[in-house]
Amino acid sequence: MRFKADINDGEVTLDMKPNDTIQHSWHEPTDEGYSGGTVTFEADDEGIYRTYYTYGKCCDGCISSERVDFCPWDELKAYDGRRKAIGYADVIEDGVTYHEMQYEPDTGWPNWQQYESPRHYDQHAQAMGY
Repeated sequence: MRFKADINDGEVTLDMKPNDTIQHSWHEPTDEGYSGGTVTFEADDEGIYRTYYTYGKCCDGCISSERVDFCPWDELKAYDGRRKAIGYADVIEDGVTYHEMQYEPDTGWPNWQQYESPRHYDQHAQAMGY
């Protein structure tokens, strides 16, 4: 089944069936170290699990987080709460004209639900006793 996903700050369409796995990874240097992550989509007979993992290192130490969400097959195109920018338009209000971004509904996204509690690790916070 085809569904929309956010990859590298852009919309892509993925096509999956039970037992498929798709993974995307990224890694980049930062001014104090590096950051990166992976997003993994795993399909089974009930739906799709999305695992979003990020990591990094800066002057305060290592950090990471992981979140697992689930979407049943029949909810893969059910979410319609997003908006898509379609361009700017002049808007006149109280005699003042200004340039405003215009949006339209962006329907057909997966209705992801949290499957597991998110996990976070912060080396600096741990060293400070938090």
